[in-house]
Amino acid sequence: MGYNFFDLRNERGRRKESLSPVKHLALGKPVTYRAKYTEKYRATGDGALTDGQRGDWVFKGDRWQGFIGGECMDVVIDLGAETELHEVSADFLQSMGVDIAFPDSVELLVSNDAQNFTSLSRRDVPQHDKREYFIEPFTWKGNVKARYVRLKAKQGAEGGWVFCDEVKVW
Repeated sequence: MGYNFFDLRNERGRRKESLSPVKHLALGKPVTYRAKYTEKYRATGDGALTDGQRGDWVFKGDRWQGFIGGECMDVVIDLGAETELHEVSADFLQSMGVDIAFPDSVELLVSNDAQNFTSLSRRDVPQHDKREYFIEPFTWKGNVKARYVRLKAKQGAEGGWVFCDEVKVW
């Protein structure tokens, strides 16, 4: 029997969000990595953040991408054409026992030319949540037209990993 570093007493089986693919506007769209994931935690590679597959309870495997150092996560999704956006959401994992923490800051930006980005939302976390384990979304809701969606997430001075499973766009 294995040791789980988070409390599974109230959970049975796989994470319900991981059981079926999610359909959204960025599904299958190309992702440009301005800050690359680490090879050890690559999930399925460059298309993992737009493949419709959400992460399970554990960070290992083919669903969660891991980023560390510098800017940590900085990705740009090309929707192919200017598109009306109403919501963008991405789940982040925290598992303190293995130095994965919810990002100190997450920022959503959009552009029509992939050069000049406008910030739609930024969430700064002044102090890390002390819970050992959780999965929490960063979500923006509104109305804007854009072709490119950029999501940035980074850690502060304490460092640590950033893990994300899917960037969903509606």
